[in-house]
Amino acid sequence: PTDEISRAILEIATGNPTLQLYPYRLQRLNIEKKLQFQELLPDVQFMYNQLGKGYSLSKTLNQPFFENNFRYGFKFSLPLRLSQGRGNYQQARLQIRITELEQGYRQRSLQNEAKNLYNEWNIMGRQVELQQGAANGFEQLLRTELLRFSNGESSLFLVNTREVRLLEANLQLIDAKARRCLKRLELDFQLGRLL
Repeated sequence: PTDEISRAILEIATGNPTLQLYPYRLQRLNIEKKLQFQELLPDVQFMYNQLGKGYSLSKTLNQPFFENNFRYGFKFSLPLRLSQGRGNYQQARLQIRITELEQGYRQRSLQNEAKNLYNEWNIMGRQVELQQGAANGFEQLLRTELLRFSNGESSLFLVNTREVRLLEANLQLIDAKARRCLKRLELDFQLGRLL
């Protein structure tokens, strides 16, 4: 599972929902940038109007196009102040760059958080092993104390003390296992496996 988790940490962009929003934001900003660029271009329009009563297209196709019954026009406009359009275009480009940087920052911060959670999970695994060893040791002490009690060399008070220590060690072991399981769930959530 450690190789799988380390691969998932490196590929965190595919699973985490907060990172899946950034491609849509970038797509929207690219469209906005194209719109700002289109506002910089000159506007050219060709106008054509038929002067007459009938609006039938079939009648107009039979007549010559450059007679007195038609009106033609050509309109060309260029924005006088290109500075505002260029500023809007540059602002759209900068917004895209800011969003890309935010995406990279968020991805790296999520990777670092996942690495920290993974390290904590490993440390808790070692703590569980140590706690298991301590519980096994207390169980061994209880067995030897029971053997000594059966031989008449010990008292019931010492046997009860050993049992209490064993129960406390088992409770600490259960607590350590539960905290490790919670840390694993937190890690899986950070990797985008739990939603």
